[in-house]
Amino acid sequence: MMMRTALFIVLPGLLLISSVIWPIVQLIGLTRPVNQLHNTKCQRVPDLPAVEDAWIDYDADEAYLCGSCQESRQHWLPAILHLNASKLPEHSVDYVSVMDLNTLKHRRLEIVAPTKVTKDLNTHAIEGFHRPSDRKHLTLFLNSHRPPAEGRELAPKLGADSVIEVFETRTGSNQLKWLKTIRHPLIRTPNNIVATSEASFYVTNDHRHKVHWGRAFGIFYHVPSDIIHCDFSSGETKCIVAAEGVYNPNGIAMGAQNKLWQASSGEPVVTVYEIQSGDHTLIPTDRIPVGRIMDNLHVAADGSVYVSTFPHPLHWVKAAATAGRNKHPSPTEVWRISNNTDESRHLGNKYKVELVFADGGKNVMWPTSAVPWKSKLISTGIFSETVVVCDLS
Repeated sequence: MMMRTALFIVLPGLLLISSVIWPIVQLIGLTRPVNQLHNTKCQRVPDLPAVEDAWIDYDADEAYLCGSCQESRQHWLPAILHLNASKLPEHSVDYVSVMDLNTLKHRRLEIVAPTKVTKDLNTHAIEGFHRPSDRKHLTLFLNSHRPPAEGRELAPKLGADSVIEVFETRTGSNQLKWLKTIRHPLIRTPNNIVATSEASFYVTNDHRHKVHWGRAFGIFYHVPSDIIHCDFSSGETKCIVAAEGVYNPNGIAMGAQNKLWQASSGEPVVTVYEIQSGDHTLIPTDRIPVGRIMDNLHVAADGSVYVSTFPHPLHWVKAAATAGRNKHPSPTEVWRISNNTDESRHLGNKYKVELVFADGGKNVMWPTSAVPWKSKLISTGIFSETVVVCDLS
């Protein structure tokens, strides 16, 4: 009888540990070593603080960067519930810069837009699109987390009034001209953007709700969210839910063969979708285990996908409390996903997943994007003081 009672107690406990607790321990990296790989040839590019994301114009070998300042990020970053909008400067200090990837020289663009746009511009991601008939004409999409119009003091209750700001520029220009603000009920917590034309795009909602009690519990509690497609080519903004039931969708990127790649900050899996040309919905075709919490991902010229990950997310959380101003290091890893060409592909291993960069937080701090360019990696971080360019050769 005592043995039976013990089994009734022990077995459920073991089941709980193996099915719930241990996967979380692995995900947050409690037993994971800090890796170092290809991090000895890195160069910091100053005067580019708090850059969350980058878009590369491969025609011109230039990177478009959207940034802010660490102090603003500390008080206002809705993706991680920094909602003290009252501490923001009266007029936004956020910016868009262009960096020459050959010389690493950069310039800030003059944003030509109504005061309402520039005053409350709080950048997160950036995406660009070449006009097919004139590839020097660029349309840039930025998601901006504006404080609520009802009053900045209400931000903890209402969350952000997030929108997609659409701009145009030309290669070599020093100006960024505002075209349109996209605001729609389906765009709730926008994180990353993929342009599908000059007037359409996909955007991830990293959370289902702008504010919700469950968001404080992070990886322990998930409310599935979605990926949205919007089209404003007719003048009217029309948005649809392209993919539903997605856990913490973060970075997205357009790949070859009409595929959309999506990283998650809630589960250690990259999802590949097939874009349906008729209605722009997304059909999941592959789920690729990476074993890490992820942020943004970017497609290289050869079609491989580079994913920026947090191997020790608790360190990132500690740094995030002060937007990196406490100097707490956070290890980073970048993984490359490519088509598997060796014999194991016949066993169902369709993709090869390999570590291409790792740093303990000394050279590259708090990165959120790792953008490949030739043999180099451009690392940007939403809390970082600088952009860092590392040579992987």
